[in-house]
Amino acid sequence: MDQALLAELADLVDETTARRVRHVVEENERVVAAAAALEDGRVAEVGRLMAESHAWLRDLYEVSSASSTPWSRSPGQSRASSARA
Repeated sequence: MDQALLAELADLVDETTARRVRHVVEENERVVAAAAALEDGRVAEVGRLMAESHAWLRDLYEVSSASSTPWSRSPGQSRASSARA
């Protein structure tokens, strides 16, 4: 599914469903990018993609908890500042 089709779908479903579909489509793109980064040894890129994945899961799919957040924090970022309010 490309971004144009995703935009068209967003007009046909409610806002929550549109956000969740967007998350799934973009998560699939991140998985492909992460696999390529792993094959090339670009570990920092994999870390960035994992943090992005967590943020989108939290913001678009609205499923996050304090227990799933620690691995996605930046070094030096406290648990309180990374948890969803």
